[in-house]
Amino acid sequence: MRLTFDRAQWLPVARISYKRARCAQHRWQSTLATSTPSLVPKKLGWSQLEENKLSDFVESGRRDWSHMARELGRTTDSVRAHYRNRLQPRTGIRANVGRNAGLRMTQSEVSHMFALAQKGYEIGAIAKIMQRHPRTISTRLKSSTEVPADVWSTADIQHALDLKSQGKSYVEIAEVLRTIPSKARTRLTWHTRQATLSTSFENRRVVCELRDQGKSIAQIGAQTGLKLAVVTRYANVPDEHTKLTAPGPARKWTREDISSLTEMYNAGSPLKEIAQRLQRSFSSIQHAVRRAEEGAKFYDSVSPARVSSPTRCLILS
Repeated sequence: MRLTFDRAQWLPVARISYKRARCAQHRWQSTLATSTPSLVPKKLGWSQLEENKLSDFVESGRRDWSHMARELGRTTDSVRAHYRNRLQPRTGIRANVGRNAGLRMTQSEVSHMFALAQKGYEIGAIAKIMQRHPRTISTRLKSSTEVPADVWSTADIQHALDLKSQGKSYVEIAEVLRTIPSKARTRLTWHTRQATLSTSFENRRVVCELRDQGKSIAQIGAQTGLKLAVVTRYANVPDEHTKLTAPGPARKWTREDISSLTEMYNAGSPLKEIAQRLQRSFSSIQHAVRRAEEGAKFYDSVSPARVSSPTRCLILS
């Protein structure tokens, strides 16, 4: 047992003194390993020769950790962990795991990453192609100064909706508006939902007004063109819920909103008056001004191309 217990297979041990390999393993785990600490091998450090051998093995394109573990006389987990935690950053071989996120990306890699993003590749696909961690790709795409803040004007939104109605894909829309397909899809989906919500609110308001005038459900349906089921659902609103409130204003800031907010704020208008003119909540205006003031502490001239939030491009006097 003392001569053969460190082997990976228990069958040679069983041939010496036991009939079954399972019996030999159980005897070692339950009795000898706990009662005789001197039999447990100590963890030895890695020598330079072993590290060089492991590095040459991986650089040759092989990743059979079990084979390498048998050659070095170590466990498979220890060989894999030692390479990924100690040797991989030094050899520069980048995989989709390990500590490769700390390695700096070269300029050619950054250009290749943005080229793939413009073609419509998702973050996971880019990470697999470049052998980088997805979090590294996502952070670099969102924080790089080469990607300007995605601030769409009203004309841009309408242009994107027109292209979508013509059957254009998100990749084609992104190329026209100089953005990435994922942002184009998110923005169009959000505006479509807002338009649907506004239409639903307007229909409910009209139905409630006609109901208060004493018209029947059939008359309301004929006048509004809505289905009777929809009219019935809108008309059967309890009295305490008849006062409907319009959905909140769009959370996305357009260039026109930013310009108006900048002019009124620099002119000394109160935030409450600005909120009424822009038809936004007071907290929304207060938050936008606060973010602009915080951004002005770090940037001498704040521009949309250097900040992540469009409200930071306010030039406060």
